[in-house]
Amino acid sequence: MYTHLFFDCDGTLFDFDQSEQLAFGLTAQAFGFDDSLLPLYHQINLQCWKEFEKGSLTMENLNIERFIRFFQLTNCKADALQASPYFVKRLSCLGIPYPQAKETLQTLKERGYHLNIASNGFSSVQHGRLQTSGLARFFEHFFISEEMHCQKPNTLFFTKMLQETNLRGHEEEALIIGDSLTSDIRGGIDAGLDTVWYNPLSNEEDPNCKATLQISELTELLHILPALPRHQ
Repeated sequence: MYTHLFFDCDGTLFDFDQSEQLAFGLTAQAFGFDDSLLPLYHQINLQCWKEFEKGSLTMENLNIERFIRFFQLTNCKADALQASPYFVKRLSCLGIPYPQAKETLQTLKERGYHLNIASNGFSSVQHGRLQTSGLARFFEHFFISEEMHCQKPNTLFFTKMLQETNLRGHEEEALIIGDSLTSDIRGGIDAGLDTVWYNPLSNEEDPNCKATLQISELTELLHILPALPRHQ
């Protein structure tokens, strides 16, 4: 019986694409580049995060490196050391939950589950968006890679998470919920945990990284997870 649920943030609870677009537009206006270049930045940013997941790029370096690469490719004269924190600050204020997020979290909380955040990302961004969106109140623990000094899918991330929630030896009570096969699902599987792949776009499943369950809407969790006995 699952008792502790661990939610990813971006692409699972938050519409990160919309937040990123708004923050990028504000940064483009402030530093004098074209906001239509977002697809290029998005491609560079995605590559940097993949390098981060593999451990070849640190969180601190990622923050600056994505803008260094972007400015180099676009011949922009702006300073990445200034543009990067500006962008991160705007992003931290733009927590845009998916429509079903609050309803799902509220109901699961009422059913007796312990809800936790398990996210790769910058501490200021994740905490900022969780607070401004009103979602922070649902969670007991916030496991964020920058604070934990390790990242999903590294098994150490999940080991620390289980230790903090007193689930070592009770791994069957933990359920990982996320949209990323390479970080959420892969990491959960490697740590011996059950996983739920949130797949709203019906992307093709990877036979080498098969989640325990798959959903296309967050409210499907309410059909999977019944109310817990009161002693839980």
